[in-house]
Amino acid sequence: MKTKDKNIETMEFYNRYNISVKEEGKMRKYKLAVKIILAICLILALLMSVLLLSSCEKKELCYLPHPHDSKICHTTLTLDFNTAWDGEITDSYTRAGEMMNMRYILEFWEINEDNLPTTLIDRKEVKGTASVTGTSTVKVTVDLPAFKIAVLCWAEPLVGSATTNACFNTTDLRSVRLLSPYGKIEGKDAFTGSALWDYTNHQEERDGIWLNEKMHLLRPFGYYTLIANDIDEYKEKEGEDAPLPSKVKVDYQLYIPSVFDVFRQIPSNPITGATYNSPTSLSEDQKQMQLAEDYIFIGTKDEEENFFNATTQSYASDDMLIKSSGNIGIRLKRNKHTLIYGAFLTTRKTNSPGIDDSFDDTVDVVIPD
Repeated sequence: MKTKDKNIETMEFYNRYNISVKEEGKMRKYKLAVKIILAICLILALLMSVLLLSSCEKKELCYLPHPHDSKICHTTLTLDFNTAWDGEITDSYTRAGEMMNMRYILEFWEINEDNLPTTLIDRKEVKGTASVTGTSTVKVTVDLPAFKIAVLCWAEPLVGSATTNACFNTTDLRSVRLLSPYGKIEGKDAFTGSALWDYTNHQEERDGIWLNEKMHLLRPFGYYTLIANDIDEYKEKEGEDAPLPSKVKVDYQLYIPSVFDVFRQIPSNPITGATYNSPTSLSEDQKQMQLAEDYIFIGTKDEEENFFNATTQSYASDDMLIKSSGNIGIRLKRNKHTLIYGAFLTTRKTNSPGIDDSFDDTVDVVIPD
C-alpha cells in the first residue's frame, strides 16, 4: 500500500508540473500578442499624426481642436493718459489729499473681414493709480491668438474705497452707459481708446512670440462751466439785499447722448428731456458766480466737437425763482474745458445769440436787454 501511494503522489506531482509548463507557454504567447498589438497601434498613431500635419497649409495654425485654444502672441500693452484737460494744468484727481485709484477695463475682440468685432477673446480688469499732474501709465499683459484683433479700453476713477464707478455701466465696452444724473459729480470722468491689431503674420510662431503695444487714452467728454458775470448789475437793479442763486436747474434742449461706443469712439443713444440741478459758488471777489457744469459725451465722429442747447432756472435758498435764462448755445470739444460767461441774472429775454464761432475755450454769451 505504501508503494502504491507513492506512485500516485508521483503522478499527481508530474501532472501538476506538466500543467504549469503548459500555462507558462500560453502566457508567453499572450504577452507576445499584446506587444505586437501595441506596436501596430503606435505605428498607426504616428501615421495619423503625419497625415494631420501634412494636411494643414503652411500659413494656418495647426493647433487642435481650434485655433482659439492656442494663444501664441504674448502681448504687453502700455496705456497712458493725462489727467489735465487740454490747455489746463489743474485737475480733479485728488481726494482728501490723495491720488485717485483707477480701474482699467480692456476687451479683446476677434474681428471679421469688415473690421467689426464678432467674438470676445478676453476681458481684463487692472487697478492702478492716476497721478495728480502729468502722464499716468499702466502695463497690461495678455496672451492672444494670431488673429485680427480689436482692442477696447475704458479707464475710470474710483471714489474712495469703491471697486467700480457708479456713474457708468461697463458690462460691454461697445456700449458704455451713463448711469448717474447729468451734471458734474465726483468720479464722473473717464479715459478711453481703441485700436486694431493684425497678428495674422505671426501665425507660424508656434512656440509663441512676445510683442509690445502702446495706446494713448483720451477723455470721451467735453466739459463746460456756466458763469454769471453780472453780479454787480443784478445788485444795482434788485438791491444789495437781493438774494443770490443757491442752486440752478439746467434743462437740455434737443438730444443729449447717453451711451459711448468705445470701439468706434463715438457717442450714441441720444435722449431728450435731460436735466440736472447744480449748487452755485460765488467767486472770491464776489463779481462772478459759477452756476452749473457738466461733462457730455463727445466722439471722434463729431470731429471732436459738437453743439448743444440748454436753459437755466436760478433759485434762491427758499426755492424762489430768481431768473430763467433764454436758450444758451454750448459748443464743446473733446477733452476741452469751455467757460461760458453771460448775464444770466439780469436778462429776461427768451433768446440769446449763443457762442462766438471762433471758439477760444473762453466764450462770452451776450444777452441784450
